[in-house]
Amino acid sequence: AAITVEMLQHDYAFGSAVVSRLFAGNNGHNPTYESKLLDLDGRGHGFNWVVFENALKWPGWEQNWITPKPQTASAVQWLRNHGIKIRGHNLVWPGWSNLPPDIQANQNDPDYIKNRINSHIEEIVTYPGIAGNIAEWDVLNEITTNRDLEYALQGQPGYITGREIYPEIFQKLALVDPDTKTYINDYVTISQGNTGGGLYDLKKQFAREIIDAGVQLDGIGFQGHIGGFPTSIYDVYNILEDFYLTFGTTAKITEYDTNETVDDELAATYLRDFLTVVFSHESTDGFMMWGFWDGAHWHGNAPLFYQNWALKPAGEAFIDLVFNEWWTEENGQTDANGEFSLRGFKGAYKITVDCGDEVLADTFELRNDMVVVKSGSELVSGSAAISDAPDFRIFPNPAHDVLHIERTEGPAAEVFIYDAAGRLVLQQKMIAPKIAIPLRFGKGVFQVVAEAEGQRAVKMIVVQ
Repeated sequence: AAITVEMLQHDYAFGSAVVSRLFAGNNGHNPTYESKLLDLDGRGHGFNWVVFENALKWPGWEQNWITPKPQTASAVQWLRNHGIKIRGHNLVWPGWSNLPPDIQANQNDPDYIKNRINSHIEEIVTYPGIAGNIAEWDVLNEITTNRDLEYALQGQPGYITGREIYPEIFQKLALVDPDTKTYINDYVTISQGNTGGGLYDLKKQFAREIIDAGVQLDGIGFQGHIGGFPTSIYDVYNILEDFYLTFGTTAKITEYDTNETVDDELAATYLRDFLTVVFSHESTDGFMMWGFWDGAHWHGNAPLFYQNWALKPAGEAFIDLVFNEWWTEENGQTDANGEFSLRGFKGAYKITVDCGDEVLADTFELRNDMVVVKSGSELVSGSAAISDAPDFRIFPNPAHDVLHIERTEGPAAEVFIYDAAGRLVLQQKMIAPKIAIPLRFGKGVFQVVAEAEGQRAVKMIVVQ
């Protein structure tokens, strides 16, 4: 059979800050902005994540800085309808200048502050059109340098340092939307080239306090506003490595851009090196730039496009990495055993199998080793690996008449076999260390599960 494998979208987050008013139906609609967001390279490949630059910031949300709330929700819907995931930025940025003015006016009233925070979280997270559509939130932003809220609460009943409010904010979000991922976000490490001391250590201390309070901190955001003397790529790696070894949390570059004094060629070289080291680090799951077009960038100096939409050298570097070097497209033929294998980047794929007399096609998500098999007139996917139980061996694969399961040691196990529709077709005790199971339930793809005292082996097999 002839096999065609086409990557459709990365699993890794490649995205940008966006401006809510530029989307369809809003007060500054820009069709070119929308089309470039979806098609950066002219081949239909665009960003898979975005973050609103200002529309979801607390004062911006309440004071309609960029768009009224219904228009912000409309932009959210447009993005989700186009398969783009959204970061929420941010719930609480605890400096007076970054909070609604009434918070400072009531700084001596802890109950007022807490009620105000809780009400804000409830409103924005459950707002129609936004509810359920924000994949992750910067719950706290720049807490190392924005400490007004902390100092206002310090010494109040229940608040020794004042930072006890931070876990409470996480807990409130978990009650309102338990499914969203949670981040803290700051600029004091990679952006400033700090590798220790001062604010660097403070970021680690505050992260540790939040984690030790028992709340779920899913990730740590590193803004990535690169100055006129760009941070060493070695330091970027070492910072990511230090935080990963310390906390074991996911890392994301959340606000990448370069200072306007960095010339175009250096900006391109630096972006290529920076993105390569970030993408290769096991802790990271995304790279977000803080705007992609000069016409909608806080300093008029976005990484990808000039004001006239001409592609910058850094834009060429980004597209070459993300949609060429790190993009999987393969064509080939199955071998004598009817198999075709490849290594691909994680993401969404379309797989087409041309058998001569019929052509089958379907889409799949590649996140770990997997197998796709032809079952009747369908393509079915599943895990190709045995996990969490190295003492189980399940073979052969493909199987014909008999399936063998071996276990080197341990107590009695139980074996379950499910068909492609998820129906249980066999359940059998495994008392001896080896069993042979006659395959009498037809051809196709099946999931074999072997369990014993918390150990679990899972494997997809093909019965021919």
